[in-house]
Amino acid sequence: MSVNNWLNKKVKEYNQEKIDLSILKDLILDLEISIPKKIISIVGTNGKGSTANLISKILKENSHSVGLYTSPHLINYNERIDINGINIDDKVLKEYFLKIEKKTITRKLNFYQILSLTAFKYFSDNKLDIWVLEAGLGGRLDPINCFNADLSIITNISLDHQEILGSDIDSIGKEKAGILRNNQKLIFGAKKIPESVIKIIDSLNVDLHKTDNQDLEEDFHLNKNSVKIAKKTIELIDPKISEKNIFNSIQNTKILGRCDLINNKFLVDVAHNEDAIKNLKSFIKSRSLDKDGIAAIFHCSKSKNPISLISPLNKLISEIRIPRIDNFRLQDEEYIKKSLSNNLGKKVFIDETIEKSIKKIRSQHPKCLILIFGSFYIAGEFYKLMLSKNV
Repeated sequence: MSVNNWLNKKVKEYNQEKIDLSILKDLILDLEISIPKKIISIVGTNGKGSTANLISKILKENSHSVGLYTSPHLINYNERIDINGINIDDKVLKEYFLKIEKKTITRKLNFYQILSLTAFKYFSDNKLDIWVLEAGLGGRLDPINCFNADLSIITNISLDHQEILGSDIDSIGKEKAGILRNNQKLIFGAKKIPESVIKIIDSLNVDLHKTDNQDLEEDFHLNKNSVKIAKKTIELIDPKISEKNIFNSIQNTKILGRCDLINNKFLVDVAHNEDAIKNLKSFIKSRSLDKDGIAAIFHCSKSKNPISLISPLNKLISEIRIPRIDNFRLQDEEYIKKSLSNNLGKKVFIDETIEKSIKKIRSQHPKCLILIFGSFYIAGEFYKLMLSKNV
């Protein structure tokens, strides 16, 4: 059994409840996890992964050893734990996970917490300069909040995962701002800061840096907000790194699943909330990618409303195809089809696989752009297909 399949089985064995971080902090001491010279913690509704990857790449290419922890993954769990641009090896990942699991067997941790401790121990053993840690969800109760980061980043705050984080912006903001510490530096990447976050910033005397009013002269293919935040981060963490070096690192960065345009035939994006979909739409319009038409391959998680995700792109898309994917977190395909057909008046089809979806589109619309979006899982299915076949 592959390590990826082995870990997929592990996910189902564990409860998903969050526990008090004090238990994790005790375990960090027990495991003799030592912290690096600098820690950067990243939370936010959109752009966390892009921002984390950019920061890590710039630092790595400018003489820093860097551990990067992100989630979720697209193809394999290895993607989540990275040192200097190299994913953790299968054998090493299993070895570390089992070591942590054995140590925590009486603590009733969830899978994500064990995986997080696995990353922290791996980074610690490799004695790195800097850790770049992306929160999986929220911030206050996320394992990355076990550490007092030197710099915290909030990319933006909008409605997403309301069933867990709260039903309004202030509630969600409070959860994400839970990573802040006294007199800490904070980069906030959006124009408007929720009132709940402002109160926490003031109470902790946080040194706030905003990036929303920064000009970005270069036309990078990456999310502008992520680029601005990455540049500001380097300025604060290592001001000796030149503008030219920052520019070169960003220019040469490609991040899977983030407005990933492949041979002008496919556009893959993990956008799974309304704000992210709007960013995706802007990317399409700014590059006139709809000139030959767009057909979509779509899927979304059970917690999402497919109508709200498709609506901003509805006028750009000629048809929607939903491949069947065996994943307990994803919405029922029949439900998505019925919702979109009844409410958006769009042609919607269900296919047995994503490969069949692509073949159907290509046979009917050979020149159109195929847009794959709605969740990490649908993007991951496409990349798996790319690895196995020439699509």
